[in-house]
Amino acid sequence: MLLTKKKLIDSLEPNSVVSFVGYANFRRIPVSVLNQIYWYVDGITLTNVFRALNIYVEKQSFDFTGLAEFIFMWCIKNNYTIHFIGGSENESRIFFKKIKAKYQTLKISCQNGYDSLEGFDFNDLAGLDVCVYGLGAPLQEKLAIRNKNLFKYSFTCGAFITQTSKSEKSYYPDFYVKNNLRWLYRVFKENGHFFRLFVAFLYLPKIYVKAKKIIDKNNYK
Repeated sequence: MLLTKKKLIDSLEPNSVVSFVGYANFRRIPVSVLNQIYWYVDGITLTNVFRALNIYVEKQSFDFTGLAEFIFMWCIKNNYTIHFIGGSENESRIFFKKIKAKYQTLKISCQNGYDSLEGFDFNDLAGLDVCVYGLGAPLQEKLAIRNKNLFKYSFTCGAFITQTSKSEKSYYPDFYVKNNLRWLYRVFKENGHFFRLFVAFLYLPKIYVKAKKIIDKNNYK
């Protein structure tokens, strides 16, 4: 189900999966998967697609321009343990150190999103409260759904682990955040991002139709 407002995260049911879906990923993730999770629109382009269909959504991301701070403080307040999966071994290690330094009372653990997952038994993580997958769409959503009963809550975070490990402060300079140009910054910063966006824009009519079908099925207001 599409979450249209930040405050709705406070009313999640146990074992919920929450994802943050950008324009390019919206094309990749099947409707059948979206219908099994809660998800926010991540990015100004997809926000405008829904607004063209008279659905006004608050753009949200799992990063420090969005809900990351809120989720970390929420975990601290509720004494939740949070586990991240994603990035390379080095990126995962750096990410852990940076987050732990910023939130010293946060109960956090991490593993990389590559060799650590080969033959990995997710039952070994049972007992943790929150699991966050940074593995790219739609793999991260499918894994979160498959394992959702192991955790109180599951989230996806896309490239948050990698981006945080490679930045001193915020990954995005203030200018790009204030002007809704994070996509442009990623075009210059990340190899292959322009191509992903270009391909996605070719599918704009299909994306519009897909969004309308989701709205009609769920009767959003």
